[in-house]
Amino acid sequence: MIRFEKVLLEQKPDLVLVVGDVNSTVACILVAVKMGVQCAHVEAGLRSIDRQHARRD
Repeated sequence: MIRFEKVLLEQKPDLVLVVGDVNSTVACILVAVKMGVQCAHVEAGLRSIDRQHARRD
């Protein structure tokens, strides 16, 4: 979190995009919110064995 805060201070992003649902995702969101940076989260994949409602292209 300390290292990511330094990156945000240097880069000054308008938005932080995080992926997944791991501890590092939460850590980055917490730092960004604390610093007033907007956040977006992307989660992909199907964790259920039931693929009945999965998108098929």
